[in-house]
Amino acid sequence: MKLISVLLATTLFAHGASNDPGKEAINFLEKVRLGKIDLAPGGDTALSPQTADEKKREIARRIERIARDLGSDPLELGAVKTDDDYAAVLVRKVGGFDPSRLQVFAVALVKHGTEWTAAPLPASFENAGAGYAIALRKRLDLLENWMLREQVVDLEKLREQSAARMRQKIEARLTADELRSFDAQKAAQRFLTACQQRDLPAVLGMLGGLSTTLPDDWPARLKSADAALSVGSQAKHPWRLLTSPDVLRVVVHHEEEENSGLFSVACLDPSTTDSRTEMPRVELVHFELSKTQDDFWRIDPSSNFLQETENDEEPDEEADAELLDAFPAKWLQSHPAAPQMEAEQLHQAITTALRGGDLPSLLKL
Repeated sequence: MKLISVLLATTLFAHGASNDPGKEAINFLEKVRLGKIDLAPGGDTALSPQTADEKKREIARRIERIARDLGSDPLELGAVKTDDDYAAVLVRKVGGFDPSRLQVFAVALVKHGTEWTAAPLPASFENAGAGYAIALRKRLDLLENWMLREQVVDLEKLREQSAARMRQKIEARLTADELRSFDAQKAAQRFLTACQQRDLPAVLGMLGGLSTTLPDDWPARLKSADAALSVGSQAKHPWRLLTSPDVLRVVVHHEEEENSGLFSVACLDPSTTDSRTEMPRVELVHFELSKTQDDFWRIDPSSNFLQETENDEEPDEEADAELLDAFPAKWLQSHPAAPQMEAEQLHQAITTALRGGDLPSLLKL
């Protein structure tokens, strides 16, 4: 008897969920995102059978644009307004840290029987078979005007809240107390670890995201880090040197004063070669550090990390030669050899490292 009650409750819950305009609006946008919308009358939208072919093609083009705008960020339900068999729903795209990526989508829905179905055009009941009665048209105009107005208001509200949201996400990975406990060397290592692990909240924290006053170039820092860490090993140079699992990297120099510091990272990228030796090239990346008003060490990347073009500065080979030569010794110091006592253990360790693409572990052997 208990099992029957549980099954009945589950069935009623599932049925109720399909009758919810908010959930149906999100389901509709998820199908749009995946390119799995059936635009035929009676399919995934309330498209009227009387819709002309040219209008259908226009609707298809607009849905394709919405799919591109949706991207891969998560969606959350916003405000919902209903009027008998018609509803207006706001859906927020809230993923990521960049306020410019925030969006609010408006979905009009029509109820047939007990089921809600999305209208084919955003923020509009056009071509949804709603009819043209004057009284009904006035009601639908009110819903459409509400969607257009609230889209703007809600988006502005989201952007105002974005800084607080970002701070919460960063502090879940890197707290203010941790930042205050770092010296310049530990700050450098924490930043490199976060880049290697593609831990965007921690990276943003090290770049100044927890500071009371954000850096003047914060939009560029946020955008470049977000773009680089989202693609990992496919990141463009010089971010690739910090994020790709194929690259060997080690701090070869650091120095610290009261409110400033710097560190240099030597990176060996096996996918590149030095034209003079035909061996993999070791490249240096330099970072400055500064103390914020909050007593945090902040990483200040050079301009070539923040620019979308790969217009890197030419290295000063003479000045960097000593640091480049320090790479082997510094690497061995931070990654000591791990010999195995038995040949079978060595075989298993090598196999595991190769399968996992773990070059540092392989070199330890």
